[in-house]
Parts: sequence; structure tokens; C-alpha cells
Amino acid sequence: SKEKEKLEADVPWPEQTNDGQAEFRRFVSSDNGRFWEIRLKHTQLFIRTGKVGSNGLIQVKSFDTEDEAETALQAAIEEQTEKGYVEQ
Repeated sequence: SKEKEKLEADVPWPEQTNDGQAEFRRFVSSDNGRFWEIRLKHTQLFIRTGKVGSNGLIQVKSFDTEDEAETALQAAIEEQTEKGYVEQ
């Protein structure tokens, strides 16, 4: 798997599309001070993190296949829930 990663404040956040290819999940820390959002769009994962009330930073991870991206999505969600983040 060739994973490419980018972390920027001004990466565009993908919107939901009619083809359903932008699955979105949002989680907050147990003290509600931080948020963690993830969006899967084709072979890319967009992860936005930050303090509640801020725009946060967006990290983009690109994968060779949609299956690899889906596997990474599930792993990332599991990691965040283990850290105490709760889905909203």
C-alpha cells in the first residue's frame, strides 16, 4: 500500500456528493474540547482535527484502492474511539 499524506490548514473539505462517495463521521473528545472528523471520498481520507469552535487542520491520506482507504477509515475510527472520542 502506497499511502501519501498531506497536512494543511487550507485543504478543501470534500462535500457530500450525489454518488454517496463522501462518507462523513464526527467524533468529540470526552471533555468536548476537541473534535475529530473523517470523510472518505473514493481513495482519499480527509481527517480534520482541532478545538471545538475552530476550523481545525485537515490531513489528506491517499490510497491505491478504495478498499485500502475503507480499511484505513475503520482503523482510524477504532484508534480515535480507543482514545475516548465519542461519535456525534
